[in-house]
Amino acid sequence: MVITLTVGLVARQTIREPYSTPFFDLFFSDTLHMKAWLVTAAVILACSQLLTAARIYEVLRFPPNGRFYHSAHRWSGRAAILLTLPVAGALLFSILLGLWLTSALWFFTAPPSVT
Repeated sequence: MVITLTVGLVARQTIREPYSTPFFDLFFSDTLHMKAWLVTAAVILACSQLLTAARIYEVLRFPPNGRFYHSAHRWSGRAAILLTLPVAGALLFSILLGLWLTSALWFFTAPPSVT
C-alpha cells in the first residue's frame, strides 16, 4: 500500500504536459468531440436509411418516383458505416487495452502456484 501511494505521488509530480500541437486537427478541439460529431452524423444517416427504406417498400409515398431512393439508401448506409469506423476503432482499442492491462495485472500479481 505504501509503495503504491509513493509511486502515485512521484508520478503525479512528474507528469509532462501534452504535446503543444495535436497529432491531427480536423475542425475539432479533441477526439471526444470528433467522436460525438461522427456518431451524431451516423445517427442522422441511420434515420435517413429508415425513411428511404420505407419509401422503397412503399410504406411511405412521397415524390419523386424512380430509383433515386435506392441510390440514396445505399450511399447513406455506406457513409454511416464509414463515419462509425473511427469511433469503433477507438472503442475496440480501449477495450483490448483494458483487457490486456487487467490480464497482465492478474498474471503478475497472482501468487505463485505450489507444485
